[in-house]
Amino acid sequence: MALKAIIESIEGLAEDIVAHYKEKTVDGTKKFYLDVTSVDGLALEDVTALKTTVATLRKSEKTLRKDVEAGENSLRKHEAKFEGIDPAAAKDALSKIDDIKNWDGETKVAEAVKVATDKAATDAQARIDKLVADYNEKVAGLDTKLKSSKEQLNTALVTTKIIEAISKAEGNVDLLMPHVERQMKMVESDSGKFEPQVVDAKDERRYKDIAAGTYMDANDLLAEMKESATYAACFKGVGSSGAGKRGGDGNSNNKPASKNKDVKHIKYDDAAAISENLEGIANGSVVVDMPVVNPGMMIQDG
Repeated sequence: MALKAIIESIEGLAEDIVAHYKEKTVDGTKKFYLDVTSVDGLALEDVTALKTTVATLRKSEKTLRKDVEAGENSLRKHEAKFEGIDPAAAKDALSKIDDIKNWDGETKVAEAVKVATDKAATDAQARIDKLVADYNEKVAGLDTKLKSSKEQLNTALVTTKIIEAISKAEGNVDLLMPHVERQMKMVESDSGKFEPQVVDAKDERRYKDIAAGTYMDANDLLAEMKESATYAACFKGVGSSGAGKRGGDGNSNNKPASKNKDVKHIKYDDAAAISENLEGIANGSVVVDMPVVNPGMMIQDG
């Protein structure tokens, strides 16, 4: 059977049950309390105090609820006043108000002028830099075009001089042109004029007369080539057998040279074959067959 914590009287209770109760007077009233061990400092006789505390807390809760409701109502009223206002914008506006309070007109104007001046200077420098870059680019393009034009002009001048010299020496232009070109170059003099010069394998200018200090020109080079066994066949009236000799075998009757099985024969009018076999013509392994002409007549260039 469960025992009541507090009873008004112990009459009628069995002795073994009465032994579990202790008589105590609280607030002038005698009562019997179940004799139990206190837990965490809380004894059974504290029940009344607990009830009082609970009642007080409930009253406090009601008061707090009313205070919270009043606070919420007040907050709603304030929110309604500031509805539609951006907090960040409001904060920024408040900071500007502080700036206005501390406004120094002269300083602010000076700062604004400096900012505008610096920006104008930066923009102007940027435009100047762009104009300079564009100008340099155009100048570089013009320099390239000018250089290309000069090279083309030099080539044309050298080619013209070579053709004139070959024609004057009565040589075959098609055959001799590549061999003469690689021995000549156009050089700009101190006066700014361009002149063709004869150069050696080291690209150094060749002398005509070292003692006299004179240099070779295209005519001198063609005269030298005409006397060379390598190029003799490329000139009008000069046979394949050597410089200054007429006819294929050097005989006065200009008869074709006898065909040796170890010697290669090419026709006098085969320009491509002659150009490809200049070295063989020079060493005798290749013979140019010249046409037979009447005595006293010059052999015409093919």
